[in-house]
Amino acid sequence: AALTLGKDMVFRDYSQGAYRMRGIGKGQTIDIYIIPEVKSLIQEQLHLKNSQVEKVRSMLTHVPAWLLVNSMRMETLQFVKLSQQEIINIWRKHALKTLVSDSAAETGQNRALRFHFETKASLFLRQCIKEYNEPISFVVPSYVPLHVSLATTMEAAFKEHSALFSYSSADIVKISEILASLASITDALPKEDNDGEVVHENEQEAQEEAEEEAEEEEQKVSNYTRDDEQPIPWSASLLTQKPVLSASIFGRDPFYPLASFQVRKEQPKIRFPQGLLVSDNFFRPKWVGTGERRLKNITLVVEWIPTIMAGNPSGSSNKTRGDPFRYLIAVSLAEGETIRRIIHSNQPLLSKCAIALRNVKDGTIIDASSNFFPEIKDLTQASLPEMAIQCYRFINSDMYYTPNEIAILDSALALVPFSERKAFFMNCLKLRRRERNIWEDTPLAKIFCATEEWHLLRANATLQLVVEAVSLAIEKRKKSLDPYHLFSKFDADKDGFVNTSELLLLFAAMKLDGFTAADYNELCKIVHKDSSGRVSRASFQKALHLPDPEALSRKLIKKEEERRKKLLKKKWICPSCAFPNVKDALVCISCGHGDWAAMQTGLGQDQWLCSAEKGGCTAYNPKSSFYCMVCNMGRPDYA
Repeated sequence: AALTLGKDMVFRDYSQGAYRMRGIGKGQTIDIYIIPEVKSLIQEQLHLKNSQVEKVRSMLTHVPAWLLVNSMRMETLQFVKLSQQEIINIWRKHALKTLVSDSAAETGQNRALRFHFETKASLFLRQCIKEYNEPISFVVPSYVPLHVSLATTMEAAFKEHSALFSYSSADIVKISEILASLASITDALPKEDNDGEVVHENEQEAQEEAEEEAEEEEQKVSNYTRDDEQPIPWSASLLTQKPVLSASIFGRDPFYPLASFQVRKEQPKIRFPQGLLVSDNFFRPKWVGTGERRLKNITLVVEWIPTIMAGNPSGSSNKTRGDPFRYLIAVSLAEGETIRRIIHSNQPLLSKCAIALRNVKDGTIIDASSNFFPEIKDLTQASLPEMAIQCYRFINSDMYYTPNEIAILDSALALVPFSERKAFFMNCLKLRRRERNIWEDTPLAKIFCATEEWHLLRANATLQLVVEAVSLAIEKRKKSLDPYHLFSKFDADKDGFVNTSELLLLFAAMKLDGFTAADYNELCKIVHKDSSGRVSRASFQKALHLPDPEALSRKLIKKEEERRKKLLKKKWICPSCAFPNVKDALVCISCGHGDWAAMQTGLGQDQWLCSAEKGGCTAYNPKSSFYCMVCNMGRPDYA
């Protein structure tokens, strides 16, 4: 019989395998097979010389000695693990006692809600439950950590839990004895045996999700058209004349009113204040309806006074026919650079007009002609430049404003209904690359509702964030979220309604990242309830903007099919052991079987196919043969 040695084998396994031969000494013999890796381990751990491991008879003695060393090491590790569990069980017993006594004391609705409030008692109960959680993922530091013995680690854990639980004198004596035993044993163990093996189960999944997001972003970018984006030059002499806005783009002027700005046909045109213009080189109206385009940010704004009268710096006499005296134009970066050069070179046309270049971020003047003068401020209302800056920031999809900036923007959009404001903003936001597309919890949310509704902004923002999180969980999670299944699960009497406590538990069961019990309490306030304070299935569906149950079921089934297809493209599942192997693996990493595609055709890993495409007979031949055994045709990969 043949007896093989493995790196983790102990003397017990060795003797059990050998004594299966009942006729040893009566004609039966045993041959020991040792691979080079195990041979080097024996030499290293027993401190043997090369000559000692080459002698067969001496190896018959060295092998049992090495196996006994392995046995002692494994028993020591088992003792260490059991001691570690014994220490942890001391504070776990206290945690269990606390949870059992609390569960017996609380009854009714309070029993379900006692974990959902940020009180000292609830935090302590959560900590007690946490003692029974086993982490499945660990954070790997970006540096090589210093080795810390297990005795030191457990002593630190004991001190940490001393602040939570009160130990008896017997507990303290027991822990001290165990720590002393661990200190004497673990110091003699190799460092690698003390450290637990950390398995990152989510690392590969996170990498796959990042790859999918990168592919989706690349696909979005490729969907945007870039045709007809070359700048169209226009004469600087136009700055000395008042714009004929009725002609706009179709006439001689390179500018058009901001009130006519539109990036999609379905986007409403909103009534911005008069005097706000947009350059044709920033966004051309003829692009609307020709495909989606990435909307650039407005960075520079030109404040333009078309005509300057000598001796009249205030320019009050230039106000005719109710037209504004000055204009503010959103220009492209190339146009802004050219206008700045005109200012610096003091072109002759500046004797007939005045211009200044402003930064959209804060409205500061970057450059201005020598004859430029700012608008005289009226303390009762915002100036045109102040309103212009906030309106251009609104088009830039900015979400964070000060209270004063919100008031200025609200006054600039006073004639625009809230629904049109929101529709305009959302259409602009869809054409931008933003890490954050949620505005409901930002100061901008005040622009889309009346002042008397501002107290509901937090609840509505939380609801929108939950809607986004639920939608993302349905789309992105490997095990997709099914809200209807959770609703049925917490609908105890199966009447299609859940009460407030059940709704809280339902939200918690969704396991949405970043939400607390306080957030879910806010949601329960705004979700529509019937006269008895219960939430129907229809109200739950409407609040979370969920698709119909049948449509969601089809969507989840389709997603699972797509996930499987995508998995098969990147990996192949071994039909023997179900291990997912990388696409390039020729054999299963776990069991050594051939890849799925080869098994589908019946081709073994040690065979080659006499290809019919090259005139062969489709016979399977061993790889040791260079010619087909049937038709004598040569191997295709050696042709």
